[in-house]
Amino acid sequence: MVVSTTYLQDEPMNTLPPLPLIDGCFFVSDSFLERLSTCPRSAEYYKLHARVASSANAALNTGKLVHKCLEMHYRLQEFNLDQQEISNRVGRLLEREFAATPNPDDDHRNLSWIAELYQRYVQRHEFETIKLMQYKEPMPCKYCSIIEQDEQKKDCDWCCNTRKLSLMVEVPFATHLYDYGSIPVFFHGYIDLPCNIGNQLALLDFKTTSMLGQGFFDDKKMSAQQKGYCFGFRETTGMAPLGYIVRAIRTLQPPLWVLNGGESKRGERKNARTWWEESFQEERYILGEGELDEWKQNVIALCDEFFWHYERSYFPRKTVWCVGKYGRCQYFDVCSIFPVADRQIILSSGLYTDKEQRDPLQ
Repeated sequence: MVVSTTYLQDEPMNTLPPLPLIDGCFFVSDSFLERLSTCPRSAEYYKLHARVASSANAALNTGKLVHKCLEMHYRLQEFNLDQQEISNRVGRLLEREFAATPNPDDDHRNLSWIAELYQRYVQRHEFETIKLMQYKEPMPCKYCSIIEQDEQKKDCDWCCNTRKLSLMVEVPFATHLYDYGSIPVFFHGYIDLPCNIGNQLALLDFKTTSMLGQGFFDDKKMSAQQKGYCFGFRETTGMAPLGYIVRAIRTLQPPLWVLNGGESKRGERKNARTWWEESFQEERYILGEGELDEWKQNVIALCDEFFWHYERSYFPRKTVWCVGKYGRCQYFDVCSIFPVADRQIILSSGLYTDKEQRDPLQ
């Protein structure tokens, strides 16, 4: 793999960083496309400068940790381990991962809370009706190389030292979208869990959230992410999913009135058991005819817009997204600084860090 950079035409006029290319190709992810569709300036900082906020985002970090736990949980299903052994391995994994990226001390989403979320999830889905899918040929265990670097630990909890994994969990993909001039553009991502329900193929996507309700699931119906993953899976495997499943995990603590058996300010009564039952919900979505074709057309239009801005060396700021329902945009401190020449100083400061790079070719 060769990572390189390039400019489009009018190179002397372009004051932006060069395009980040891998083997001459431009890779786009759902995270990048989401930023491009909301605020092009955010997409510039994210993709071209490859800088993200360095401050801990407890919600995002919790989501990553829960995903990691569930990835191991499902990967280990092929080894006929009992649930206690799986939970022990997930617990060791969570301890290591949380130590590396802890949440702030005053946040309720601590190590014990995330471990409880996992255990509650396992109890809720003890009798799964989905059937996991297997690769035609076992894949090398990507975690063994990490384990081998640690002289104190030679056993791999992920593959039981077989060095192979057969189940399709956290599946990477990269598929060609179109060519922008001489630049091939690829869409890439990681699919949580392809599965079969009855005889129908669907993609299961885990989502952590603080709030649930109809608005949450309406948002996922219109979201481009899951459709993009269905497109990527179809293009890379030749198998067309019927649709996708969003399995939501609420990370909010039960309020005191629930724990104390009281009632809310609105007169609502709910016990802890009901609270937890409501914390795990899912919705199934069937793809309509032509839905994935429209997704591709939309993505190409967004990419064309990105290159259009790039060629003119200016990405506009859409201020409606500066402060949203989740608070300030992570680039608020950059865009609010004047003179404009000082923004690069802020972006290069300790307030931001280099974006984590995930190899789209693996």
